Amino acid sequence: MAAECSGTHRSSAAATSHSRCTIAGQRSWMPELARDGVSLRWIAGWGARYQALAWGSIELAVRHREADDLGGSTVLVRINGLLPR
Repeated sequence: MAAECSGTHRSSAAATSHSRCTIAGQRSWMPELARDGVSLRWIAGWGARYQALAWGSIELAVRHREADDLGGSTVLVRINGLLPR
């Protein structure tokens, strides 16, 4: 699930759209093996991507597992780039 940032800046000048950013959310299920069988645990993730340049973007994401407390969340910062041929 991803949605474009649709915020606009209101001023006496023309409105500016935030078309370079994307907000994303995800929920998935992961099997967890135990001695008495298999159980499904959820994993939730959310984050934002900013298209800084035509050839590159930066992402910030957080992933949280059902069995962990909030302090056990995983934080990811990723820089994406495309090299020209």
